[in-house]
Amino acid sequence: MHNLGYIPRDCVQNIKKRMKPLTQREKQIVLLIGNGLRGDQIAASLKISPQTVRKHRANIAQKLGLSTTVQLVSYAVTVAQSSSMNPFPHHCCNTRQT
Repeated sequence: MHNLGYIPRDCVQNIKKRMKPLTQREKQIVLLIGNGLRGDQIAASLKISPQTVRKHRANIAQKLGLSTTVQLVSYAVTVAQSSSMNPFPHHCCNTRQT
């Protein structure tokens, strides 16, 4: 993914605050979603089942008060674009198959 623009500091602080109730694994999954990975790619990357990824996604949505996949993906992209929170270089998560 390319940088979509500057994220204001107060927005980054809000993201960090909202991420607190998430487990480390859930935070990883949020970042991977935000970096464009599909559920099956996340499962392979983390060596977990696709069903486990789906369960984590449901838990993340519930904890963050998100009711749609679009909301979850939008939030995840915002998190991933916040470089201070993203331990994954954008290029390392690009696992598109050709």
